[in-house]
Amino acid sequence: MSERSLTINESDKYVFEKAVITEDNVPAQDSLHAWIVVFGSFLLLMVTVGTTNSFGVYLQEYQTEFPSTPKSTLTWIGSLQFGGMCFFGVLAGVLVERFDSRLVVFGGSIGAGAALLISSACTSPVALIITQGVLFGAFGSCILIPSISMPSQWMEKYRALATGIAVAGGSIGGLWMSFATRAMNMQLGYHWSLRINGFMVIVAGCAFSPLM
Repeated sequence: MSERSLTINESDKYVFEKAVITEDNVPAQDSLHAWIVVFGSFLLLMVTVGTTNSFGVYLQEYQTEFPSTPKSTLTWIGSLQFGGMCFFGVLAGVLVERFDSRLVVFGGSIGAGAALLISSACTSPVALIITQGVLFGAFGSCILIPSISMPSQWMEKYRALATGIAVAGGSIGGLWMSFATRAMNMQLGYHWSLRINGFMVIVAGCAFSPLM
């Protein structure tokens, strides 16, 4: 009996050393650290969801660039952006459970930003649907899901308020990014608007993912 117990203890030694969590090394709920997480979620959603909310500005440019393409086809780009973020959110949730949420957000930001950079070189609506639509939506889900779920995990008393503040980032981003995108389209063209938008997503992910 003692020999069997010794074997079990030895096999679980690594687990106990790496997985033991005490109240001393976990920040408290409703603490300053919790509000920092809310702030990071707000900024990430502002840039990511703000990009999808400002798609209507790009749609006007695409109607001029591709006059023979029906508007109903071009709108698939914006539909797949947000639809993809929700659809692929199932996989993003699995990734957050298995890996550090900060790594998931960081990887999603790189992928979503790269999708916009690639879309700036596209010359057909189909290519834009794949890159700006599907790819951005897929990688954007890795930003959306952690940014929505993390504030509620760090809050107890102010859980509803914290979640509301984080989600409001997407709407606020849509407000100013629509005007900014329109101005960039007029001055630089939509190709450079996509590039600048892509770099914004990458920079935001690199800067704010450590706050999660």
